Amino acid sequence: MSNNETILNARYKLIAQIGSGGMAVVYKAIDERLGRDVAIKVLRPSLTADEDFVRRFEVESRMLAKLSHPNIAAIHDVGRDENTHYLVTEYVDGQNLKVIIRNEGKLTVERTLRLALQICAGIGFAHQSGIVHASVKPQDTMVTANDLVKMIDFGIGQSVSQAGERVETVWGAPHYFAPEQAMGELPGTYSDVYSLGITLYEMLTGKLPFSGNNQQDMAIAHIRAPIPVVSTVNSDVPEALSQVVYRAMSKAPSERYQTANELGEALEKVRQDLRAPAKTLELFLSYSRRDTQVMQRLRDDLRAAKLSVWVDEEGLEPGTPAWEAAIGKAIRGANCVLVVLSPDAEQSMWVARELAMAETLNKRIFPVLVRGTEQDAIPFRLMTHQWIDARQNYAGAFDKLLGAVKKHLGIL
Repeated sequence: MSNNETILNARYKLIAQIGSGGMAVVYKAIDERLGRDVAIKVLRPSLTADEDFVRRFEVESRMLAKLSHPNIAAIHDVGRDENTHYLVTEYVDGQNLKVIIRNEGKLTVERTLRLALQICAGIGFAHQSGIVHASVKPQDTMVTANDLVKMIDFGIGQSVSQAGERVETVWGAPHYFAPEQAMGELPGTYSDVYSLGITLYEMLTGKLPFSGNNQQDMAIAHIRAPIPVVSTVNSDVPEALSQVVYRAMSKAPSERYQTANELGEALEKVRQDLRAPAKTLELFLSYSRRDTQVMQRLRDDLRAAKLSVWVDEEGLEPGTPAWEAAIGKAIRGANCVLVVLSPDAEQSMWVARELAMAETLNKRIFPVLVRGTEQDAIPFRLMTHQWIDARQNYAGAFDKLLGAVKKHLGIL
């Protein structure tokens, strides 16, 4: 269809083609009656030859026109000019999210959350209205210059009545559709959540989680391939956010958030936690791996006393860059360091490394002697520090330790 001076129904003047898909060609146009820019989706002739399809399209468009939400591009009109069937929507001056990711690569955590919360709000409103988008993807997510999100292409969504009857089925984009869609099942709100999870992963990493040479390969990947963990690809992603994305991408619908609003609530909690003032780390606990039981008792008792304690609970491999980075960051942020001194700790080069870091940073060190350790196990340079003898009476020693730590922290 040529748009040279094309005017639909003596009202909509086509200006330029701005997109296309298997279902329609999209134009920027001017509504000459109201004097405003609009977007017009012109259905392809191969589809309009099917009268049943045209009827469903018009029925669905009228229903979708009732969706009024700041994060959904509004539908203004649906019409026909001779053999040309079209849908008129709000024109969004911006770029789609796919283009932004392609140009900028991975987005920051802050921006990802800002955009994702708006996406969830728009899709969630549709879910509340009984509508499943069924083809959520970055290409259908328009972003303005000030990061306002408008979801488009609800016209290809699946309309669902309160009785749960299917009005239209669309299987979605291969890189983003859910496993159940890949298996030919009807999509539900949880299917949109899966597509949102894929979109979140792409925003945070700049890449898609699954790949394939064709649609069949993609379907198999969605159904069978292990779910990648976003924080292993982008270490800047907080663990809490990584877990939200992982759950959204669960293979089983029952294991996902069930609606976009549920996903949005989880993302909002992550954002609020990230914005909360960081609690001061009060204690770093150094120990030999063979003293794990002692460490756990100390850790639990100190936390029960409302003290913040950092201990390597992820099982980082000592001596690796990840271990060095995590240990260094924790010791720098701690007010003081507790070191469990045992026969094993005396021989541990990693405990020695942690002590060296603490001394270099002039941290207050509290040596704690445990059963089987002689007093001379305390390094001479630490003898001037207050040390705690827990070899015989743990409870009494812990009370003494707690008092000494609180005094140092000024919270007695």
